[in-house]
Amino acid sequence: MADYSIIADVSKYLVELLREKLCPELISLPTQIEAGFPGEKDRDYILGLFLYNIEEEKNVVLPRFQQAGRMALQQSPKPYRLSYMLFMNSASQTSFKSVNAQKIIGRAAQILGDKTEVRTDVLQPWLETPEPPVILSQDKISLEAKFQVWQAVNQPYQLSLFYQAAPVLISSENIVDIVRVSEASFSLQDMKGRGQN
Repeated sequence: MADYSIIADVSKYLVELLREKLCPELISLPTQIEAGFPGEKDRDYILGLFLYNIEEEKNVVLPRFQQAGRMALQQSPKPYRLSYMLFMNSASQTSFKSVNAQKIIGRAAQILGDKTEVRTDVLQPWLETPEPPVILSQDKISLEAKFQVWQAVNQPYQLSLFYQAAPVLISSENIVDIVRVSEASFSLQDMKGRGQN
């Protein structure tokens, strides 16, 4: 099952995908696309990916336990939904014309719109059993909700894209041993109530 690092692996995958498709045509260097926080003044990147919310995914129902070897059960992983904001770093925008920023945002929307899912064995190659892919989709939140995200980081609203990735399954460390039956005892009783062993 996917390890706790799956959250960081999803973020890393999205950044690498954007770097592969945007550089060098619209952004010259891959290091100018980063997982970042809006309003950072001391980091020199152009396009940022901000993970702003993680919450349990209620639409995915899993059994309580899964088989873990012959003699144990492991608690099923918990499914989560990751919420991302893709934004232009305000510290870099002074050197960009508005039309160039819109081209970058438009191309990023095209890239992420084409990539609808990611297999978990791409994110974590050591996985031995297949798991559901992580589905990437545009988060259809209201303009007011977008403003609230920007307010939460004490930044004025900027043109930005919002996405979600789900289900992201995080494994449990809870393992229950199965008790093997080693001895069984039976008793028989005839119709008159006399016991026989």
